[in-house]
Amino acid sequence: MTDFCTVGRIHISTGNSKLGELPNFSLPPVRTCPPGVPCGVPKQCYALNAWKMYANVRTCWTENFDAVTYAPQEAEQSLRAWLWEKQPEYFRLHVGGDFFDQGYFDMWVRICQAFPKTRFLVFTKAFELDMARAPENMWIYLSMWPGWREPSDEQLERFARAWMLDEKNPDPRIPEFAVACPGSCTNCKECWSTYVDKVFHKH
Repeated sequence: MTDFCTVGRIHISTGNSKLGELPNFSLPPVRTCPPGVPCGVPKQCYALNAWKMYANVRTCWTENFDAVTYAPQEAEQSLRAWLWEKQPEYFRLHVGGDFFDQGYFDMWVRICQAFPKTRFLVFTKAFELDMARAPENMWIYLSMWPGWREPSDEQLERFARAWMLDEKNPDPRIPEFAVACPGSCTNCKECWSTYVDKVFHKH
């Protein structure tokens, strides 16, 4: 179950069973992801399962998308207001959804720059975007799935990768130094503290 805090038109989750008490902001899965993502089906997508299971999740994530699409300045102000009040050490972007266009990505760049003491974590397959202006506290992991397009050389030089491991058909590209996810963020925070490739077992 997911609980939400509402500020203006946007909803920030105060945590869930996997993340623990970590604030996060999400959008509708698949709809805001790059077309053709290989994980965009119920058995592959953790967020899509939550979307189908909980009515409050569907409502809040949809209203978040409407806010950042139709009232982006107001949405940005609401996000800044919440972050100014709470001053979280860690913040997660997109338990559901992804960066759906450059303007939306640039909004988060501005927000991250405004709150340098907060570490913002995000996994993305939107490799077509220009991510060069991402600040140091915006920890971007390039989400690597078999069959998905490759990131640019510039992105590979700068950002860590998040690998999906299918035990039945393991990706031979997964490097030996990649750190395995233990399955819960509550007592780990490895993704926010050590910026190297991570491995996540297929749900």
